[in-house]
Amino acid sequence: MAKNRKYRQQTQKNVTEARQQKEATQQKFLDRLRKTNDALPPEAEQPALSESVLQIPESQQKAAEQGMAEIEQLSLSLRQVLAKQQELKHNYDELCNQAETQRLMNDQQNRELEQQEQTLAQEARRLEQRQKDQETRLQREFDTLEARTAGLNERSVQLQRLQAEVDNDFASQREALALELGDLRIEQNAALEVERQQLQAERKALLAPLHDEKKALTEQQRVLDAKLELFEQQQDEFQKRQQNLEAWKTAQREQIEQAFCRQIAERDSRLSDLQEYRRQDQQRICELQQQLQQFAEIERQMEEEGVDNLRVALAELRQKNRELRQHLREPDEGDLQQRLDDLETENEQWREKVQDQQQEINQLNHELSTARLGVAEQHKLRKENRVLELHKNTLDSSIDALEQTLDELTARQQGREPFPALSAMDKKYSEPAFDLQPVPTLAEFAQQIRNGLTCVYDSNPLYYSERAIRLFIAGLAMSELHILQGMSGTGKTSLAKAFAKVVGGHCTDIAVQSGWRDKDDLLGHYNAFEKKFYEKEALQALYRAQLPEYEDRLNIILLDEMNLSRPEQYFAEFLSAMEKSAAEDRKVVLVESSQQNAPVRFEEGRTLKLPENIWFIGTANHDETTNEFADKTYDRAHVMELERHAEHFEAPQYSPTEYSYQSLKKAFTTAARKHREAVTEILTALSDSTLHLMLEETFAVSWGNRLERHAYRFLPVVIEAGGSMTEGLDHLLATKVFRAGKATGRYDVQESDLNELKDTLLEFWKDQGLAGKPQQSLQLIDRDIRRLGNGG
Repeated sequence: MAKNRKYRQQTQKNVTEARQQKEATQQKFLDRLRKTNDALPPEAEQPALSESVLQIPESQQKAAEQGMAEIEQLSLSLRQVLAKQQELKHNYDELCNQAETQRLMNDQQNRELEQQEQTLAQEARRLEQRQKDQETRLQREFDTLEARTAGLNERSVQLQRLQAEVDNDFASQREALALELGDLRIEQNAALEVERQQLQAERKALLAPLHDEKKALTEQQRVLDAKLELFEQQQDEFQKRQQNLEAWKTAQREQIEQAFCRQIAERDSRLSDLQEYRRQDQQRICELQQQLQQFAEIERQMEEEGVDNLRVALAELRQKNRELRQHLREPDEGDLQQRLDDLETENEQWREKVQDQQQEINQLNHELSTARLGVAEQHKLRKENRVLELHKNTLDSSIDALEQTLDELTARQQGREPFPALSAMDKKYSEPAFDLQPVPTLAEFAQQIRNGLTCVYDSNPLYYSERAIRLFIAGLAMSELHILQGMSGTGKTSLAKAFAKVVGGHCTDIAVQSGWRDKDDLLGHYNAFEKKFYEKEALQALYRAQLPEYEDRLNIILLDEMNLSRPEQYFAEFLSAMEKSAAEDRKVVLVESSQQNAPVRFEEGRTLKLPENIWFIGTANHDETTNEFADKTYDRAHVMELERHAEHFEAPQYSPTEYSYQSLKKAFTTAARKHREAVTEILTALSDSTLHLMLEETFAVSWGNRLERHAYRFLPVVIEAGGSMTEGLDHLLATKVFRAGKATGRYDVQESDLNELKDTLLEFWKDQGLAGKPQQSLQLIDRDIRRLGNGG
């Protein structure tokens, strides 16, 4: 802060010096102008010097113009210095904004800077006013000189007339005056040359400090950039250390949890041993009681031997019995005392371990406090210290309460299922679905879906065009991931929910959160301490789709606002699984090790198969709160942009029908087999076309096996559902090839390239005899041409 304040003071000082130098230069120029004017000969002494008098104002005017140009250059330099100062202030403010704990001080400094800026602005306005005053004064002097010039011209005319009248008498005087005029011209030109050189020297002297100031500002900017880079490096280093600290805390927490589990197991074992000792003692007591009964029987049988003898024998037996009981009791008490001592020793060891961890925490806090990273980092470290202290207190409380909660934890863990919700589904949906209807022809199926969407919600009928329904159904055949785009209110979410309801399937609505990073945010996570998996709705939907009641239905997982987080992170495992052709390889790993009492559909007690009868449908908006999809997501998905308005139509009464997934799959396979030859022909022509060559050479865009695989699934269903090859191929090219980021929406192509691409596309359409035009692709190209034409 002190360095920045010193730099601002130095900058203000430099500006003041430049202003003073400018004022001094202007004053010198005005003084020289006055001296030049005073050096002119009096009017009465120049009767025949008309030409010289006429030339003097022109020279002065040129000198004045040069002076004004220099003044303007100085004013421009001053404005550049002020602009540079504003830029440095902006950079300074950005650095200051990163220190959260100094906001109040920064606000105060900003107010001071604003006052200084106002002062500088007032000073600039004052300089501008002075400049205007000087210009006005110079104009008045120029007007005076012009008036004198006009008067001199008039007198010169009079003198010429007089000279013509007395030409013979004053011939010798004219020659003398001509010589004198030449001498005056030479002297005057020499004086003007000397003055011009002086002005140039002063100009160079005035510009030299400005160049030095510019160099100094550049050097200071370089220093600030270096400081900013150093600050960013320190911030990265602190983040790495913080991550290491988080990893260490996680490892410590896991170690303590494992130790607690071991203690629970050990104490369970000791409790079992104690119970076994008690059982043995009770058995021994029973045996002794039986012996006493036998002794009583013997006493009755041996009454003839004498009571005294029997009493003596009985006393001896009782004494022996007491000794045996004492002998049995003493080892148990000793073992219990020994175990109590062992537990106290272990408790003390745990307390010492906590103290060691506290010392390590204190040492880490000391290292963090001595790092001197900055105010914001220190604030975060203090917060981290408080968290660690709270964690230490929690550990102390846990250790103190451990002996009291051992029995509860043991009882809680016995007989628990690791996936309770999924295990409950095994019983709830164990009966297969019945009365599922086969899908009719795809054209009839598309029409029934369109009519059903208008009736599924009585208060909110949904209207979609025939083209949108055909593309949606064809997308089901092409990919298990759909991305529905469009303006808010176009029915993206409603389409997925209503479709599932119309076909008798199941739709699970999941709101994506902005903080999701991996699949645990979507599916849930496993708690190793409680040995329980917290199942989220997406995991339950995946498992439900495999159970008998839903395994032949259409199941949808709706990811609302899918791009609030990056799908390439939390959806990465599903993107990878969808690319695998073998069904046995399409798996999602939920836990690292096999779990006992796992649900029935789990494989190896830890993995779950990704079923074929489930689709992920994500809605996407594009604004400042969302992320752009990566190419890997777009290439694997079926992308649709819903129309803003669709025509209303009268639909016949429709009753919901539960369709079979297997029949829909069979319809897709039949359509693919039926139109495979036509699709092969169009793909071959496309690969060998000039359009493909131009996309590769000019736009560096091509396609591989995935696009062809999608085409073999997508195009036949579009045709079979009542569409055309033009409709399907246009949609496929628009979403896979001509979408923004591929062939359009780029800054490394020219408008002429897009026009040529448009012509080549139309030529390909014409050569293949395709009906109509590729409207969707042409709209994307025309939109990009307009963008480039508007300077975008």
